Amino acid sequence: MSRSTDAGHFFQTEDSLATTARKASKADNTHGRPIKLRSKILALHPDPTSPTHVYVAESAGIAQRVALETGTQTHTYRGPAAPLTDLALSPTSTHLAASCWDKAIWIWDAASTKLHKKLRNGHTDFVKAVLWTQLAPPEDTTNDSASRPPIDILISAGADARIVIWDVSAGTRLHTLTAPPPTLSIHALALDPSASTPDALLLLSAGSDPHIRRWRISLSRAVEVEAHDGPAAIVEHDTGVYALAFAGDDDDELWTASADKTARCLARHAAWATDTRLEHPDYVRDVVVSGQWVFTACRDEEVRVWDRGTATLHTTFTGHHEEVTCLALALSSPSSLTKSSPKSSPTKHPVLVSGSIDGTLRQWPISTEALSGDGVGVDARDVVGAGVIEGKQDAIPAERGSVTKTGTHADGAVGVEAVGTHGEDKGKGQEVMTAEEERELEELMGLDDD
Repeated sequence: MSRSTDAGHFFQTEDSLATTARKASKADNTHGRPIKLRSKILALHPDPTSPTHVYVAESAGIAQRVALETGTQTHTYRGPAAPLTDLALSPTSTHLAASCWDKAIWIWDAASTKLHKKLRNGHTDFVKAVLWTQLAPPEDTTNDSASRPPIDILISAGADARIVIWDVSAGTRLHTLTAPPPTLSIHALALDPSASTPDALLLLSAGSDPHIRRWRISLSRAVEVEAHDGPAAIVEHDTGVYALAFAGDDDDELWTASADKTARCLARHAAWATDTRLEHPDYVRDVVVSGQWVFTACRDEEVRVWDRGTATLHTTFTGHHEEVTCLALALSSPSSLTKSSPKSSPTKHPVLVSGSIDGTLRQWPISTEALSGDGVGVDARDVVGAGVIEGKQDAIPAERGSVTKTGTHADGAVGVEAVGTHGEDKGKGQEVMTAEEERELEELMGLDDD
């Protein structure tokens, strides 16, 4: 048996050393035209005012607005000294909110990056999800004057299993909900567009257990939706759920990403029973739907593209060398994706942006032409990453190394160095943590070693 005299190899198994070597060899690849940021990427949010930009939440406690075509950071939002876990924009896109491990929600002016407000004393543990919307006051039938304007509402959820509804303008809590056992932590929030009204929201939450809970929220009250035989939770997964996304005509599809190694489509017409099940080799961290395609982010470092109609695996994007944590849809010009495209072209093409623990953003062309391989001016090496895997969902290869086409981009990576404090983890231990949260804490505690 070979022995190493490298002190960095002491107390490491051969499997651990092999994994480290594999990731190191993969780290320099330029598939997806990587944009290197300061620290681990934990959340993405599209910029509705400029589809060629995205907002990024990092483990170093900063948020950034990044231009995808140049890789430059146009805005940096500072203040927290702990990881940021999720992002939300105000309905007017004038303010950016971030949930944080320091148990607070930070809100900045989106244009100036100045801190606008900090919402505290709502959570007793890490805040892991945030959502910004509006609620209309109840109609005043005694007053003939114009109805009052809607109120900005921010909804946060955390590792304390709490959901807090905030009046943003006043900076006060309107309601506090607590998910019942077995829920220990809440990871994701989503509004049901078809079941919400201007003065009453239907909120869905998901977390450390299989239960997807539904909550009815108004300015005057907030309660869990009840069925005749008890709480009307949706239970289709085997374990925790990381992401929720509505799609389809009339938002009749609820797509989910889970630690049970599946992404699923739950159908409204079937009382949210599983309609489609997409198997993965590891935890699924995020899911995004666009047209005929379903995109999934996996802990095995891959981004997968599925045919929505046939539930078959169409393409795998390979480039990240650590867990892929988040996805977002955006636009980018052909010249930023390929070297051969004319730089004067004003055309914007749809791209899927992926973020990872490896600290890179990568963008993958997802137009019909790009995914079919017939596109003009789209570099196939960017489209397929290290290879294209086609087949049915049960035909995922046992080894990730199955490659049909390889190549590296001549342009190389686009580097971005974030300016700001490289914050240490300030999160306190909790009495009960799920296995997933213990792993997440261990990974993020290592951010200073990167």
